[in-house]
Amino acid sequence: MASSIKLTNGYINCSHPAHTPEFYLERCELTHSLCGLFRCDNKEPSNSCTPAKHTQRRYLWRVTSADRMIKPSLFKVLFKVYGFEMLTSFGCKLIYDLLQLLNPFILGALIAFVENKDSEYTWKGFVYACSFFLVAAVQAVLYQQSVHISTTCGMRIKSALIAAIYKKALVLKNEVFKETTAGEIMNFISVDCERVQVITNDLHKLWSAPMLMILAMGLLYNTLGSSVISGLGVLLLLIPINGITAIKQRQFQTRQMAFKDSRIKLMNEILYGIKVVKLHSWESFFHKKVLETRNQELINLRNAAYVNAFSLFFWTVAPYLAMLVTFATYIFASESNHLTAQKAFISLSYFNMLSTPISGLPKLIAALIQNGERRFNTEKAHISVKRTEQFLLLNELHSQNVISVHDAEHAIIVDDGSFKWDKKSDYYLEKIQMKIPKGKLVAIVGHVGSGKSSFISALLGDMERLTGQIIINGSIAYVPQQAWIQNATLRDNIIFNKAMDKTKYQLVLDACTLTPDLAMLPARDKTEVGERGINMSGGQRQRVSLARAVYNNADIYLLDDPLSAVDTIVGKRIFNEVIGNKGLLGHKTRLFVTHDVHWLPLVDIIIVFAEGKVKQIGSYEDLLINGGEFVHFLKSNLTDEDDEVEDSEIKETKKKILERVVSLIPAALDH
Repeated sequence: MASSIKLTNGYINCSHPAHTPEFYLERCELTHSLCGLFRCDNKEPSNSCTPAKHTQRRYLWRVTSADRMIKPSLFKVLFKVYGFEMLTSFGCKLIYDLLQLLNPFILGALIAFVENKDSEYTWKGFVYACSFFLVAAVQAVLYQQSVHISTTCGMRIKSALIAAIYKKALVLKNEVFKETTAGEIMNFISVDCERVQVITNDLHKLWSAPMLMILAMGLLYNTLGSSVISGLGVLLLLIPINGITAIKQRQFQTRQMAFKDSRIKLMNEILYGIKVVKLHSWESFFHKKVLETRNQELINLRNAAYVNAFSLFFWTVAPYLAMLVTFATYIFASESNHLTAQKAFISLSYFNMLSTPISGLPKLIAALIQNGERRFNTEKAHISVKRTEQFLLLNELHSQNVISVHDAEHAIIVDDGSFKWDKKSDYYLEKIQMKIPKGKLVAIVGHVGSGKSSFISALLGDMERLTGQIIINGSIAYVPQQAWIQNATLRDNIIFNKAMDKTKYQLVLDACTLTPDLAMLPARDKTEVGERGINMSGGQRQRVSLARAVYNNADIYLLDDPLSAVDTIVGKRIFNEVIGNKGLLGHKTRLFVTHDVHWLPLVDIIIVFAEGKVKQIGSYEDLLINGGEFVHFLKSNLTDEDDEVEDSEIKETKKKILERVVSLIPAALDH
């Protein structure tokens, strides 16, 4: 029986036990919202989805089922998912190759019919001609189908692996993620997945080329006898020459990449320092430097083209040269040997079939000569699959770090929770106990390093749970302390693949004080921002990040010091119109990490952190009366902060807070 699944906060409340195949299959539904396509009834995933998603599920099933597969294999997974497509492609290629062998027989029969002038059956000639045409047409269809299927299959495998790698990167454990750089992950995507895609077209050559060579040589021997050995000898003698040209081509290619990298590096340096170049009038100097590099690159490309043309010429004339030597040997070997037109054309067809597989031998020889520098495509693809498999088997964050349970009263429940970043880390959050009601504004305060941001990360499931549990009731929107901006337009950064609601969108822009910034952008909200677009200030980036979260309309908002990058006037407006109880998020549950004490009288609940522990929880008035860690925090922040506050209201609020602290619990300030 299929289990029920709830998608909340990016986690799944699964009815199956953790670390079982059924549990992980349900968990996969989160990413792609495929609740209806998954089966959790102890059966393997069905094919009723796209290949990329199906591969991920099939792989996850195999990896997590120790009973079914002690040593998970990505090869076996890919074969089970795409094996039928590849076998279909192989079948088309096999029939195509066999039809190639049929062509010489039809050609021989047609020539024999033409030579036989006494034949009374004229219709036979038409049959032979039509057969020749039909075989060629069927060959063309089969070959294109084989290429199409294998190419499509390669693209699907690539997309499936890329999706699996991206998904895996998001759930890696922290100790594993520290050892895995972003560059390595990008290499998996740009290099390894590309190799796997390319090899799908080369797999045919592993069996097709040897089969064609053996069959063609056997038929040639049957037609011309031992004379065929001389022709094959000529082809074999040409292999070293072509092997040398293949080596030269690779050398030119290596130089080409070096010249290209040098030119691009030089151009990047010029563009980054274009102001300095213009200021000192160095344009002509750098122009000459770029031209020198470019000319070297062009010379290398020209030489590579000459070598390529030489190689192409050799393998174009090779079958005819081998045929000439074979025919000469056949004629002079015995006076009884008569070279008829039928034998000549049939032999030429076989030689043409031999030329294609034999032309791949120089690449094989060149690869053997340069074994230390270059590997075969099949070997490289094998290594890439193994590398990808090892990455996909790395340890993941526990999916039960955060669980979703429906609760009518509380949005977040932390029950005796202790959390750690990784096994080697000495810092951890210890014995946290709290219940946060729905719709409340909760301020999280504490000194630097007390555990505020770590607690937010724990709620997101990014920290390892040692004891206890976190229960989330609703979807989450997260605003990090360091704003993240994607390379897209400002509008796309805010709506973030959500449906466009113009009224809501304009309301969010106004509340996050982004409307004045639009007037300064060249294309308003359609201006591209991010690394490839215009530069944005820290405050602008933070407001865009906040606007994205507000537009998302989540149930719970985790705000990690979102007002630290904006000035006090803008911060006041954002708090009043967005974060505060009268703002756009007034009916939402908000966890608000802050160092600004002037917001604390306006919040519903305050959580005080110190040394990775929750020291106090309560309202502003209750914590003031009780004293303790909260009073020390207020004293420290009111003393350290700059007195030259731009907003008079905020300055007055801080003054009142200090007076309250001194009047209510003066003795607490002396501790």
